[in-house]
Amino acid sequence: MEAAGLLASEKAIHVLWLSNLVLLVVFRRWRHLFVWVGVGLLVANLGAFLALGLQRPRPFEVETIGDWSGFSMPSLPMTVLAAFLVSTVYALIPPGTWRTRGKWAVGVLLVITAVSRLYLAQDHPTGILAGVVLGWPRRWPRSGS
Repeated sequence: MEAAGLLASEKAIHVLWLSNLVLLVVFRRWRHLFVWVGVGLLVANLGAFLALGLQRPRPFEVETIGDWSGFSMPSLPMTVLAAFLVSTVYALIPPGTWRTRGKWAVGVLLVITAVSRLYLAQDHPTGILAGVVLGWPRRWPRSGS
């Protein structure tokens, strides 16, 4: 289960962030780059602000198998992972069938990561749900990117 949840680790999120940054610069997608960086900063800071504001503690008398730090609402690793994966799909994949498949793939990756984090007692189900809702866009745009 630790391997299944590796995508939400700090190092994996940094690698994802840097690889997307390099790809957007190489393909000269400047508008997408600026929006992607802005969304990443906004979502990460908003999630951290909410976690400090709510300060929901971890459940007492529950042994945590995996590593964790901070509070449990919302799940900051899941928030940042959802925001970066969805914005990566929108920034790098053109509209159409492939983007739809990419969104489904992101959903599958988030479910696998969420199940891993639940099994390892790193997050609470409502914390994961709040994190994914915060990181996932509310409405899909109808026009092209």
